[in-house]
This record gives sequence, structure tokens and C-alpha cells, in this order.
Amino acid sequence: MLGPQVPEGTYGVKLIKGKQTYEGKFDVVMDQRADYSPEGMALQDKTVMKLYGMLERLTYVVDTLLDVQTQALDRIAKLDEDEPLATNLKDFVDELESFRKTLVATRKGGFLAGEEQLREKIGSLYGAVNGYEGSPTDSQVKYTGVLDKRLDQAEDRLEALLSSKLDELNAQLRQKGLEPITRMSKEEWEAKQAGS
Repeated sequence: MLGPQVPEGTYGVKLIKGKQTYEGKFDVVMDQRADYSPEGMALQDKTVMKLYGMLERLTYVVDTLLDVQTQALDRIAKLDEDEPLATNLKDFVDELESFRKTLVATRKGGFLAGEEQLREKIGSLYGAVNGYEGSPTDSQVKYTGVLDKRLDQAEDRLEALLSSKLDELNAQLRQKGLEPITRMSKEEWEAKQAGS
């Protein structure tokens, strides 16, 4: 996926090779052959950046789900299969997985197989708006708002799931002498993203 286009302006560039540093500046200007208005370009930039941010927010939600699932599966492996806590943790993992399947394509072939969940819808719209040099259509702008509301609901559901289940499960884990399941903060996630 291509990143958002940068708006017009003067940009600095720095290249470091060994002990040598090279710096320079360059101007990004609108293609003079283009037949779209500065207002249309500004709306495109605004819409693309909103969609880009939405993809980032969704990635955090999905990565959080996966991280919590991995921790829960690790705790299950340390318990006897027939223990009530193991069953509770399995149910929790299944609930998280059901939720994740509403957010991203999980079937074999995913998007190529025709499965389209929230991530694929946002990504498709992002590609359409970012790949066109001009103003997005009214329907694209409205659809961005619709998908943003669905993302808000997904974030709320993640909060509800984790806050309603983790405290109780962690209390049971502590009783068994096992580490509690921790939730990755947004700052930890961002640091992990920067490092990869």
C-alpha cells in the first residue's frame, strides 16, 4: 500500500553514509497539467490522512486482540485441560477470535476470495482516494464517515471485552500462581511498530 501523498511545500532531505551527512531541500509542486482545484486537492489530502489514521487505529485494535489471545493461549498451556480456568480462557480466546473475524478477512485467500471486512473496506477506499489525483467524490467522503463510525464501535467493543473479562480471569490466574494477561498500551504498540 502506498503512503499518503505529501502536500505542496518545501521539504528537507538528509542522507547519512558512514560519517558523512548530506542535506538538501526540494519543492513539491502540483502538476501544472492537472485539471483539479487546490480545494479538491486539500479535500483529497484530508480524506486520505483520515483513512490512513483509521487503518492505524484498526491495526492497533487487531494487534491488541492477537496479543491478548497469545497470552491467554500461553496460560492455557500451563493448566490442566479440564480445569475450569482453562475452559474460561478458551471461551475468552474464542470470543476474541469471533470479534477479530468481523474486523479482518481471515478465510484462506482473504480479500482475494471475496471476504471483505472492516480492514479491507477501509483499505479499498484508501486506495481509491489516494490513487486518484483530484477531489474524492461525495459518496467516498460519506463512506469514510460510515467506516469511521464502525471503527469507533470496534474500539468500544474491544474496551468492553477486555474490561469485562480480564480482571476476573487475571484474579483466577493469580490464584493459580500464573502471570496475569496484560494489555498492550498504545505507546507500547507504537514503540513496537517503530522498531519493526
